[in-house]
Amino acid sequence: MSYKALYRTYRPKTFDDVVGQQHIVKTLKNAISKNKLAHAYLFCGPRGTGKTSIAKLLAKAINCEHADNAPCNECDSCIAANENRHADIVEIDAASNNSVENIRDLIEKVKYAPLMGKYKVYIIDEVHMLSQGAFNALLKTLEEPPAHVIFILATTEPQKVLPTIISRCQRYNFEKVSDNDIVKRLSYIIEQENIKASEDSLRLIADLSDGGMRDALSILDQFIAYNKEEISVDDVNEVYGLTTTAYKIDMIKSIVDQDVKRIIVEIENIDNKGIDIPRLTNDLIEILKECVIYIYSKDSSLLKFLSGDEADSLCGFVNSKKALSMIEMLMEASNSYRYATKASKYFEVACLKMMELFDEEETVVKQVIKEVKVENKADETVLNVSKPISFDMDYLLSVLVKCDKTNKNDVLERFNSLVYMQDDLEHIKYIKMLMDASVVASGDDCIIMTTKYEASANMINDAKINEELFWFIYEKFNIKKMIYALTADNFKLLVEQFRNRSKNNTLPAKADITLYYREEVKPLTTQEKLVNIFGEDIEIIKE
Repeated sequence: MSYKALYRTYRPKTFDDVVGQQHIVKTLKNAISKNKLAHAYLFCGPRGTGKTSIAKLLAKAINCEHADNAPCNECDSCIAANENRHADIVEIDAASNNSVENIRDLIEKVKYAPLMGKYKVYIIDEVHMLSQGAFNALLKTLEEPPAHVIFILATTEPQKVLPTIISRCQRYNFEKVSDNDIVKRLSYIIEQENIKASEDSLRLIADLSDGGMRDALSILDQFIAYNKEEISVDDVNEVYGLTTTAYKIDMIKSIVDQDVKRIIVEIENIDNKGIDIPRLTNDLIEILKECVIYIYSKDSSLLKFLSGDEADSLCGFVNSKKALSMIEMLMEASNSYRYATKASKYFEVACLKMMELFDEEETVVKQVIKEVKVENKADETVLNVSKPISFDMDYLLSVLVKCDKTNKNDVLERFNSLVYMQDDLEHIKYIKMLMDASVVASGDDCIIMTTKYEASANMINDAKINEELFWFIYEKFNIKKMIYALTADNFKLLVEQFRNRSKNNTLPAKADITLYYREEVKPLTTQEKLVNIFGEDIEIIKE
């Protein structure tokens, strides 16, 4: 016997086998049990959501010999229906039988009584394909059909069906099947077929099916042919030219970092591998959308594409405003693909435009540099930014272990006087930096500060500036403490890590912090100052 496709093999045999559409199933089961059947039904909704399957179930159930358990799949009528040989269940494909003659032939047969069951059931699939004349020919029969006839019309485009036809039918709107329902059904099928597949691969198949159970089964069929032993995420990505979520997040990070070379190379690789760029664009939109949702809700249960950890990672370098702007640019690119001969070029331009969003941080740096210039002809000081000192998570945790509330409050109280020091042009650059940052923790020899922008944190962590700040706060506030700066978002991640490791008793030991050191210079005496000015030959007269 030839191979039978999965969507045909596992077509629902009872209403309980239907995946999703529970509102429709419940209504039809009640109608059958109470014998309140309509003479015409209109099933409309996306492809592969169960319209034809439920139409066949309804036709089988109303002709079942056991009304209490319809369809029973055991009586002669149910068996004949399952074998597609029931004389009273007629399926018509309106796409290929759409003429007036076809409908007139159907109407001619309608008047004959059923042969096997109680009702003659006509299932007209893709009914929107009927011609205007065919619709008009069907209209009168739908209005006053014989008592033994039931029509079930199915369509993916109800807007193309005549309103006069729709008004004579009970309309049921089918919804896309949820990914969870599809995964559950796929898990059952691979178990029956003795095939192994990871849950992630099944979820990816569900996502590819776009809410269509039939499409999901067709895709699964394809992967069973591709790899009979075990279906993995890599198999799905390879066959359908997809990329992983981690890869997409990494691509967003490259855009944020304005790594033009890497983005250009990656887009070229994507193009060469035949990866579906419109789908990649839509996936990036979904990921950024979920990033915004997570920023506002902090609820990982609302996420579909991202895990909680992935969302945390993404929120570490993209805020909601930038994410929404990126989404707009990607949607604009997505709309352009339909007119493009090569989608990769539009995608490349979209990526470059998104990079412009992150020029703002560079502008902020330039603005700070401009503000800290001392308007003095004798000494015009400009901030000299070099490569910042980097700190790993463990080291920052060991610094945070040393901090306490008393030290923090003491530093905050002293730093409050910064607002009154803004006339000190010699030190305005340090005053401005400290005022724009927030003290979030402090210990005996350390201060942790947060900034809005990563560029501002990098300036404070700059080796030269950091030392100058150290001596500035010592001279102004008599505080000898190392200053560590990071963005507010990164500090949140640090605190979360601190809490988790505190619960597990795995916090690192307190950091051994080495403070900056310089030899104290004794003030010159009056005689030494005079010698420096006039030389050692000067004769000092004492009265």
